Amino acid sequence: MLFLCDEIIEQLLEENVKIGEDYIAFPLGNFTQVIHAVNYAFRAGLAFGGIPAGEREQHRDYQRRRVRAFVLHLGELDDVKVAAEMGAIFMGFP
Repeated sequence: MLFLCDEIIEQLLEENVKIGEDYIAFPLGNFTQVIHAVNYAFRAGLAFGGIPAGEREQHRDYQRRRVRAFVLHLGELDDVKVAAEMGAIFMGFP
């Protein structure tokens, strides 16, 4: 499953690469929308891990052990992008 952000979406569309539900590649929008992918992965702990809401350390441990995800940032950095990336890293997604 791929969650795509920023220029990658435009580049794929220009090259006529098929994206969407049928191809398990979801365009999210600008880079800060990467937090939606993190939220999606976080809900795995709620749904499948049996971890109640509010148990931060249990959720982080579950994400690190069970959910295979990472954020790959290409391009220039700014404070907002770095904050979104740090949020993903905090949740256990390098």
